[in-house]
Amino acid sequence: MIFQYESGMPLHLGVGWDPQNPESNKLIMGYLRPAEPSTKTPAATDNFSTSFIDNFSQLEETMSRSLDVSGKGKVGVFKAEGKASYSSTRAHFRSNSNVVWAISGKRTYDVVSAFGLEITERGQELIDEISQSGDFEGMQRKIGSHIVTSLTKEAEIHVLYIFTASDTSKMEQIKSAISAAASYGSASGQASVSIFKEVKKKDSNVQFSVKVLHRGIDDEDDSLSQLVAEAPGDIVKARQLMSSAISQISWEDAPIKEFAAEPLASIFPLPHPDYDVDLLMSRVSRMRTTQSRIVDRYLELDDLIERDARSNIELKTGAIAAIREEMEYLDDRFLEIDGTIKGILQTPKEFTQYPDVSISSGRLHWITLDFGAFLSWESEVTGNTYNNHSERIQGKVTFWPKFLIKNPDLIKRFELKRNNSVLFSISTGELNGKLHSGNFDTYELFKSTHQVNEYCWRGNWGEVCAPRAQNTSWYKNHTKQNEKSYSYQFVIVDAENNVHSFPFNNASIQAF
Repeated sequence: MIFQYESGMPLHLGVGWDPQNPESNKLIMGYLRPAEPSTKTPAATDNFSTSFIDNFSQLEETMSRSLDVSGKGKVGVFKAEGKASYSSTRAHFRSNSNVVWAISGKRTYDVVSAFGLEITERGQELIDEISQSGDFEGMQRKIGSHIVTSLTKEAEIHVLYIFTASDTSKMEQIKSAISAAASYGSASGQASVSIFKEVKKKDSNVQFSVKVLHRGIDDEDDSLSQLVAEAPGDIVKARQLMSSAISQISWEDAPIKEFAAEPLASIFPLPHPDYDVDLLMSRVSRMRTTQSRIVDRYLELDDLIERDARSNIELKTGAIAAIREEMEYLDDRFLEIDGTIKGILQTPKEFTQYPDVSISSGRLHWITLDFGAFLSWESEVTGNTYNNHSERIQGKVTFWPKFLIKNPDLIKRFELKRNNSVLFSISTGELNGKLHSGNFDTYELFKSTHQVNEYCWRGNWGEVCAPRAQNTSWYKNHTKQNEKSYSYQFVIVDAENNVHSFPFNNASIQAF
């Protein structure tokens, strides 16, 4: 049977394990010695990848994560393994000005099985005794009900490059610079590529830092120290050092990912468990999954309060109290599940039902939503001349709207409509690339254009026609009446797919 490893399980090949008391170390009992691995040098597969990390949940998906329920308080137990600070890593994703790019390395070892069983003299006496008495509880307490037959190990290193843009409008350019630098760095024969230098070409005031997250390798490892200390922005060097660091992780030092265990009764004349072990572990796994969902929601609410404190958003009156009440509820449910798990481990046959847990979703209902506003109509005049031969004032006038955009990280899509028809629609990523200190100029996306072809008697050429042809304000105010038949609105589809419509005046009532 294959089981998922959980932090705190002291597992050894060929040594007993008790699913009802998974953190009990049966090695110290002295009944079984660790078995030799079936192979001294198991094969390892190394994989490397790069990716942009847009939020903390995505980081957790990219990096292995573990649920530690060993009693470090109420909820704050969901963490990235290793010595890296979990809370400080989360903080990088609270700012909508940060671009996070990761180089990841993963070493996966082939399954290693136990080769032979090392039973001590004391252990043989216990097995003989229990095989006669049928004392299953005594066997579990002393030697375990299962024996570990194989281990699968996997180690990871993630180097996070964190760039804080001087303006959100620079973020897409920063991403493009990173992608280009990564592409250059992959080219054969490329000596070095500084990701920092490439990004600075797009945003000279960008700030950057490097963070290393890992499992299965010590913080003081020379390769990791080099990774941060020696040319951290050099992608080629970083890849080389990443490969070196991963290759140094031995099977003995790599963390366990999963393991196989067989009932001792399949090997020795011992009693079988009087409960369904697979069902027991399935129930525990289901409750661990619910705990993970609880913590995800808890952290989401915690981030809301933190962002409100930093004035990144404004929460509605009474929201903080309500959020804390929900967090307290989640705390209680987490501990209730913890108690249920302990209960089912102690008396698996008495399990009746899973705890009733209601996990809410969404965060925007707590926030005083302010997506910005229409600012003004911008305009330009081109080709404005007076044709003396045809006695015509000619030219072209273009109008387009300008907006102030707030909280772009809460926006999924922006649309501009005219007479209920969509003129353009852009995603939040495209929108961020067009923001300048929150200002969104739609010139590149939409223009309402009007031609001017007005008769003006050549006899008035000097005092009326020519001056008027050079007067751009006349063109704008003369043609803005053509906009009277249009009704405009901008539409925000928020991060939770709610639709918000904001009508605004057409250009006909604005003075130019």
